[in-house]
Amino acid sequence: MKRKRGSMVIGFLLVLAGVAWIAYQYFPQYFQWLPRDWVWPFYIITVGAIFILVALLAGTGGLAVPGCIIATIGGILYYQTTTGDWESWSFIWLLIPASVGIGLIIAALIDRHWKALRVGFWLAAANLIVFSIFWLAFRGSQGIVAKYWPVLLILAGFIFLIESWKPRRRIE
Repeated sequence: MKRKRGSMVIGFLLVLAGVAWIAYQYFPQYFQWLPRDWVWPFYIITVGAIFILVALLAGTGGLAVPGCIIATIGGILYYQTTTGDWESWSFIWLLIPASVGIGLIIAALIDRHWKALRVGFWLAAANLIVFSIFWLAFRGSQGIVAKYWPVLLILAGFIFLIESWKPRRRIE
């Protein structure tokens, strides 16, 4: 049943997009509310959002992972386009594996696959922690966080060590 429902949602969104595009071409006066200065990464973010929307509406959690990846890449490109901070690629790429973790969390909640929920959480958490450390190291703000960011690294290491010592539950 999921395949039929997924096809129905995708078909409905395609028809809706086609109708909206035709209406925009023939009746542009009704679309004055749309922003005219969209930066090109918004198109990438929109494609990712469509994937996530289809995943939520159709109940096909697997589409949430590529949706999060695409939307994150669009967000990164938007940040870099608007700020000119292209050097941030040296560490900002860590948000892409974090987006896989977030996509796994969304997919696990949709599909009720609880093992994937834990994997997604740890994948997102680990990459966001490392991203934060690199952001502070390379972009360094003034204050206590910039001075003591290695302490955050040590705390993150302890969290992973404690997690690794926990006994694993056997699931049969």
